[in-house]
Amino acid sequence: MLQDRGQDASGMVTYDGTHFTEIKDKGLVSDVFGEKEMQKMASAGRIGIGHVRYPTAGGVLRRGQRLTNS
Repeated sequence: MLQDRGQDASGMVTYDGTHFTEIKDKGLVSDVFGEKEMQKMASAGRIGIGHVRYPTAGGVLRRGQRLTNS
C-alpha cells in the first residue's frame, strides 16, 4: 500500500453494484487495513475509493474521517 502524508485517519469504501462496504478508523493505512480488512474489501466489490487525513488543526478524531456511507 502507498501512503502519502495522511497519518490521522484512513478509510476505504467499495461498491458491488448494490451495497457499499466501509472501513475507517484512526491511524495510518497500515494500522487500519490488515490482511483481514483487505480481504473483506476485496470481496465486497470491484469499485472503491480510499482516503487519508492529514491534520492541519485540531486533534485526532474518528469522526474526522471523511468517508461516509449514507
